[in-house]
Formats: sequence, C-alpha cells, structure tokens
Amino acid sequence: MYLLQWTWGIFQNLLGLLLLLCIRHKTLHHFHGAVIVEYPAQKFKQLGAFTLGMFIFCNDPDPETKQNLLTHEYGHTIQSIIYGPLYIPLVGFCSLRWAHTYSKNREQFNAANIFYTDKYPEKQANFWGEKILGQRGIYW
Repeated sequence: MYLLQWTWGIFQNLLGLLLLLCIRHKTLHHFHGAVIVEYPAQKFKQLGAFTLGMFIFCNDPDPETKQNLLTHEYGHTIQSIIYGPLYIPLVGFCSLRWAHTYSKNREQFNAANIFYTDKYPEKQANFWGEKILGQRGIYW
C-alpha cells in the first residue's frame, strides 16, 4: 500500500503530509496502512473529515460513529490507489463540490431520499471501505 501511495498517489500524499506538518495540535494513529490525523474540532471546523492519499483527517469524531466514518474515509485511501494522479480532480474536487452542495441543501435532499453517500465519489468510498475492512461505512 505504501509503495502505491507514494508513487502512483504521490500528489495527494505530499499534500496530506504537508497539511499534517502544518497542524500543531494533533493526534496520529495508524489504521490499516493509513494514518489518522485527529485535530481539535475548532480547527478546520467546516471541513469535518477528509482524506488526502493515505492521510485521513478528522476533527474529534463522535465515538459512536467513529468506526463508520473511518471505514468510509479508508475507502477514499483506496480511491487514491485506484485513481493515482487523477485522484484530486476525479475524487477530491467532486467530493468537495458534493459536500458543499449537500450541506447547503441537506433538508431538501433528505426529503427526496437523497443522502450524502448516495452520490459519487462518496458511494464508492463506502463500497471500498466496507469491502476491504468488513465494517459498515456511513449512511447520511
């Protein structure tokens, strides 16, 4: 996994490493070949959880949903391996755009039974995380 992440997925991993180095108060954990970077909730409050290559960033996740969230975010690390240098445009930008659109219109989407993980690339992240880890992803 490390070889693929640091060759085929070098761009997103370098960004993830740079961001990791910029965050002062953080806790690091290993997670199935990935690195979890937990940072205080008041920093990057609007971002929530996101993944850059093998780096999973999350701000003090709720203990009840932490495993589901990490399974989902781990799916993004797999997408990094699949898409390599195209990860940022094909997954990163699409994910940011969908997260922004969904958060602004959550009530309307939920009323129409459209949830955050119903769309690409979030649905695919859940699929890969669940398939590889055997744990349930997020469904909101």
